[in-house]
Amino acid sequence: MAISPAPHEWNLRMEILDISHRWSQVFLAFLLGSLLGWGAAFLFPTPYRAQNDLYVAYNGDAIYRNSDDFKNWQFGELDAYIVSNDVLGETIDRLRQQDPYWKDFAPKDLKPHLRTYWRNAGRWRLVVEWRGRKYAEQLSRTWTDVVLEKTRQAAVHAQAVLSLGAQIEAHSRDEVVLRLQTTQLAQVRAAMQAWRDAHSAQPGLSVDTLSRWRIQFLASSLAGLLPGELPLLAQFPPPEAALQDYLPEVDQALIALDEQLVVVQHQAADLSAEHEALAAKWE
Repeated sequence: MAISPAPHEWNLRMEILDISHRWSQVFLAFLLGSLLGWGAAFLFPTPYRAQNDLYVAYNGDAIYRNSDDFKNWQFGELDAYIVSNDVLGETIDRLRQQDPYWKDFAPKDLKPHLRTYWRNAGRWRLVVEWRGRKYAEQLSRTWTDVVLEKTRQAAVHAQAVLSLGAQIEAHSRDEVVLRLQTTQLAQVRAAMQAWRDAHSAQPGLSVDTLSRWRIQFLASSLAGLLPGELPLLAQFPPPEAALQDYLPEVDQALIALDEQLVVVQHQAADLSAEHEALAAKWE
């Protein structure tokens, strides 16, 4: 009497025996799957991956309010520039010179196949995924070369911009100083002219204490505004001196103020012209 498993029970030995009796069907399924896989690989080939490494350094000596955010912002700018139209345009131009294969491609066709991988300063990976090893390596090598050249040029230009910015800032400070000096000169001259006009009607009279203090204060204000030394500052008239002893020195101080105002105004005009030239160069 033979005993066989119930129909609802699964038995490994029986399954193996069953498949061995249907080997031709298994072989055909295997062959068909292989052909389909080969056809799919032919129609949709797996892209080849090429990679080049860069070393990116960061100057940590600079002091910023939030240095970490500034560093990440700079890295983000570099990451965006690496796949910018400026870099990819130069890359595709060089590729066309190397191989006619690239003549129908534009920068926008390259971008989806390029990746940059980085976490921080140090090693950055430039990865290319393209159809065929030859073209992937060609694109990877050319792209990396262009990135290096462009970033070096950008660093030189950035240094020039920083230098121009420092010069512009220095000129701005000098212009503020000259404007302040012009204002001070004009105010002292106006006050001194008003003092002279108020006292010139009666030159034989003596100068009261308040008026003497006033002209003495104005004379002392000239110490940092006028070059050289004025007689009014060197030998101030004594308290008992008459008004006529003050007037020649006051007139000489007014002349010196007028001359210095002209000099400062010319300096301000020259500085303003230099500032505009630097600003235009910076732009």
